[in-house]
Amino acid sequence: MTIWIDPFTQHFGVEPKTGYDGAENRDREFTVDPDIHFEDDGRDAKNGMIEAVEFGPEGTPATSSIESVRLMDRLTPPSPSRAPPTG
Repeated sequence: MTIWIDPFTQHFGVEPKTGYDGAENRDREFTVDPDIHFEDDGRDAKNGMIEAVEFGPEGTPATSSIESVRLMDRLTPPSPSRAPPTG
């Protein structure tokens, strides 16, 4: 199972990995409120999507998963690594 994030459209969801058994309709997609945005660990997006967490068949996250993602509201200042330069 993969949890993906599209930071530009404010969507995220889950989808099964290809080749695993189960119902075909297990994909889920959600939209966050316009006042909320994603802040990820800076990993490159593929086709605008970030594969945030990939779970193996036994339910453990893959080591290739991102280290962190934050849901930030519009009133929360960005983390120091994402803050605009001053001066």
